[in-house]
Amino acid sequence: MRVAWCVAAGIFAVFLALYLRGIERRLDNGDEAIYAELGRSMAESGDWLTPRWQGKPVWNRPPASVWPIAIAMKLTASRAIVVRLVAALEAAAGLVLLFFLGRSRHGLLQGLLAALLMGSSLLVLLYARSMVAEWMLLLGLLAALLCWQQSRQDPRWLLGWGFFLGLCLLTKQVVGAVPLLACLADVLQRRRVAWRWLGWGCLVALGLWGGWLAVETVRFGGTFLYQHFVVNVFERSHVAMLEQTRPSYYLRMLWALESPLVLLAGLGLGMAAWRRDFLPVLWGVGALLVFSLSATRFNYYALLAYPALALAMATLLGEIRRLWLTVPVVLTWTLVHLGAPGGFVPQPAAETDPSTLAEIMGRVSGRDDPLVVVGIHPYGPRFYSDRNTIQLVSPSKGQVSTVVLEADRVVTVDIAAYLARLPRWFAILNVADGQRLASLGTVFLVARSGRYILTTNRQAPIR
Repeated sequence: MRVAWCVAAGIFAVFLALYLRGIERRLDNGDEAIYAELGRSMAESGDWLTPRWQGKPVWNRPPASVWPIAIAMKLTASRAIVVRLVAALEAAAGLVLLFFLGRSRHGLLQGLLAALLMGSSLLVLLYARSMVAEWMLLLGLLAALLCWQQSRQDPRWLLGWGFFLGLCLLTKQVVGAVPLLACLADVLQRRRVAWRWLGWGCLVALGLWGGWLAVETVRFGGTFLYQHFVVNVFERSHVAMLEQTRPSYYLRMLWALESPLVLLAGLGLGMAAWRRDFLPVLWGVGALLVFSLSATRFNYYALLAYPALALAMATLLGEIRRLWLTVPVVLTWTLVHLGAPGGFVPQPAAETDPSTLAEIMGRVSGRDDPLVVVGIHPYGPRFYSDRNTIQLVSPSKGQVSTVVLEADRVVTVDIAAYLARLPRWFAILNVADGQRLASLGTVFLVARSGRYILTTNRQAPIR
């Protein structure tokens, strides 16, 4: 057991050091900035049950994925690097849990191989420094499966399984039910299930998840339930967010990103199915199939299936029982991926100009001054300015799926007419759009960064 803990500590230290590289980059103007702002709002308001955006409840996202960010910001500061640090810690901790899960199922070697293969895969390297809810979901899932494995010796561990099932559901309301696959796999394999303790575990999960649902329903009424389940889940499954993709998206993405994973994992899953080891098959194939059937598809959704694919590959390589062959395969896999962008090679810089200008606006404006952003997402500007952010979009781009988190959104073709109604304002817009403000008379340029400018109708900064 001491050897296992030493190996686990080594996995955590090595991959955390790897994932911490580059976390000082500015947040992407998307999910990262959204989670950063939700975490800051939660830390400042003290409302740990309801994520909020500009004071308004966010009902499409359960709170568990925001809690680590809010706690970190409460203990340190509301800085972008805190969000990336939380992501790196969650990713490295997930590899430790994967190691122990693989060890409990097939032995120490397979657990180590699974952690190495997943930890150095390209998709993990790309997102280990980016905050997505999948990291918290994976922590809950892997912890739940570990409890399930331990319940074979002591059924009381199913109470822990139920606790982490509830945590998963508090991270994602439908996909969070994935720990139930452990029960289905055992039924298919005709393993003995401690049904009484399983029932108690389900009650624990229901107490956590159902308790939160009950509290939010009392606070916000049926609108919360409608938004949380009907609008978010059903619309997301039928209406594509941001871009249209085909059901083959994940297979094509995985093949383009890391084709050896598809080949080795496919062979490993085939071997697992032949041996009636259904958990990795249900987990890996099932997750990708469910996501493929949904109209909304993002590459990081596939992270949920990666531990299953890594376990399948590790089992396949472990069966070779020839280290002279296994070690070169794993080392080649690791070194090739570490040499790609996101490994030891720095990732390309994201579009940071709007956030840079928003940070300047936050320093020179008053608390009540609004920030208007034209034709860009408002998430990064809102976090970096810490000001109420209004997004102006043209009518052709105004019809956006309601499951997309929005700042105050105004659909207009006349930027100047809208700004003229505001007593004071700061605006971030494309350099080319600056000409559209000519009718406002005197407009002051505060700063310029790349393709964007920060303007205001105030002659001098107030501080």
